[in-house]
Amino acid sequence: PHLLINEYKIYLKLIAKSRAPLVKFLFQFLSDLQIYSEYNMMTPSNLGIVFGPNLIKPQTQTQVSLISFLHMYMYIYR
Repeated sequence: PHLLINEYKIYLKLIAKSRAPLVKFLFQFLSDLQIYSEYNMMTPSNLGIVFGPNLIKPQTQTQVSLISFLHMYMYIYR
């Protein structure tokens, strides 16, 4: 898990400056949303399942990239 966190930190640094406010807003929104998970059932895990595939994906999808994403997804949610 610590390796994944370090990788995500690197990815966040690579985000274009113009997109940084949007990413910050989205992460804050998701954080606020999970606070009420008792009522909306959107736990951090469920948010990851719903938003993860759309937020973390390669620019061009190939069979290899889809399999790699599947392995990463299975590692995170096992």
